[in-house]
Amino acid sequence: MQGSQDAPTHRHKKRGSTYALIGIGKMQAEHWRDIAVDEDETALVDLREVAIYRSVDDGSLWARPREEFEDGRFEVLEGTDAS
Repeated sequence: MQGSQDAPTHRHKKRGSTYALIGIGKMQAEHWRDIAVDEDETALVDLREVAIYRSVDDGSLWARPREEFEDGRFEVLEGTDAS
């Protein structure tokens, strides 16, 4: 695939790799729980917002909780729609 969807919009600060943010979606998982939020494992991740992004290097797709994508570990590249 070529075009603006493949253009890098973010850089992972630690790794230096670049990614194209595809969009924000919602996780659907009936039984998946986030023990980092709640130690007794009652915090469901169902309908949690996730960032969906593509590696510019190899085209692999990734998803991570939106708050992690926006917590500073990725930087917005200047001159992109995301900036």
